[in-house]
Parts: sequence; C-alpha cells; structure tokens
Amino acid sequence: MKKLYVTNEIPTDAAILLVDVQKEFFDESFAHQEDEHINVLEKRIETRLQIMKNKLTELKTKGHPILAVGGDSIYEGFELLPNVILPNWNYDYVQPKEDFDTGGGFVMDPAIVEEVGKYKDVIVCGLWKELCVYMVSRSLQKVYGDKVKLFTDESLTLENALVWLDDDVLTLEGVCENDKVEIIND
Repeated sequence: MKKLYVTNEIPTDAAILLVDVQKEFFDESFAHQEDEHINVLEKRIETRLQIMKNKLTELKTKGHPILAVGGDSIYEGFELLPNVILPNWNYDYVQPKEDFDTGGGFVMDPAIVEEVGKYKDVIVCGLWKELCVYMVSRSLQKVYGDKVKLFTDESLTLENALVWLDDDVLTLEGVCENDKVEIIND
C-alpha cells in the first residue's frame, strides 16, 4: 500500500516547505461564493494567515529555513519570510488514466527536488492540505521517503474547508482512502 508520512511536530533542524500561499488561490475560491459570504470567508482567512505568518516568523527566528514554492507571487505580508524562492511545483504529470491517484502522478520541478535534497528533514505545509500540500508531499516522498512529511497542524497547513461554507468538503483522510494511501503518523 502507498504511504503518506505526516507529522504535527517540527524537528529542530527541519526546513519548512511552504506550498502555494498565494492570493490567487483565495481569490479563486471567492469566485464561487455569494457576496454575503465573502466577508465571513475573508475574516476567517485573514485570521488563519496571521497565525501562519506568526508561526513562520517564529520558526525562521529559530533558524528553520523557509522554502516557498511559488514564492515569486507569495501572499502580501509573507514576502520577507522565505529564505529560498522556488518555482511552482506542478512540473509534469505522468499518471495513466486507468490508475488514478490524486497525489501520485505529479512530478516536481527539478529545482524543488534539488533544494529539498539539501536538508535532513523537510516539513511540507501551506494551501491546501488535501490538495496541493498532499500532492507535493506525495511526490517528494517518492524521492526522499519519510525525510519529507506533510505537516498536519493547522497553524501552518490550511484545509480546503476554510474557503467553503457547506459540509461538502475534502478531507485528507478521504483523499487518502480514495487513493489507497495509508497515513503514517510520526
């Protein structure tokens, strides 16, 4: 069975790989909402982004390198946090249609793979836990195994449900079940 390594703890020497913290992804979700709900969502997102920014600032102060995937268009206010700006992650897709796997068919940009290889441990976080963070984690785990872990704590990893007001949302457990992936907690 395929595996997804996850943790809610950050090792003292880990690099933080921040995935897709870009305004365009929030704006994309607002396009599907009615006007009266947008203010609620904006407040919810601003609160969570402030928590994320504070946590990243604390980690950077403690010496954790911050690597930002898609960092050239990082969310306003986060620009000074990354030590390393990396390209967008979706470099190639190599999955046969008859073997669908949400996170299994993506190939990372070689610059990301090379940068991740420089660190003993890498914690993957950002937007959205059940989509991009999951896909990046799975792809990098194919190369580096459990050296790369998806960070499950909501201080740094935002779930897709954050931008929806209904109950029809993705969960990490549901995506893993569909992909036949076992979640391995650190």
